[in-house]
Amino acid sequence: MPHETVLDVFSGRPNPHWQLSPEQERELRQRVDSLPPGTSQLPQPAGLGYRGVVVHDPAAPTAEEGLRVFGGIACRNGELLHDPDRALERWLLSTAPPDLPGSVRDAVARAIGSP
Repeated sequence: MPHETVLDVFSGRPNPHWQLSPEQERELRQRVDSLPPGTSQLPQPAGLGYRGVVVHDPAAPTAEEGLRVFGGIACRNGELLHDPDRALERWLLSTAPPDLPGSVRDAVARAIGSP
């Protein structure tokens, strides 16, 4: 069963979500496994707007398990990892389907910033 990816960006309406292809899932594992340990907590978003990308693991026993990436930190099942230059976060955004509205994609890209 594919991993569901959720762009945590909306309040009061459903967040955009999509499934990763088998190739993207392999790349996700490689990217996450290559991240160094993190030394800080997952940053708290400032109110409304973009709050990160969440990847749900369908094999996990609870819905809370999986991966959340935001602000240069990846949290995988409670393990903090450093996402230098937010490269994993940018890559996950790049896996979004073409029908993700350009305004949403652009707003998130601005929130993430350039490398």
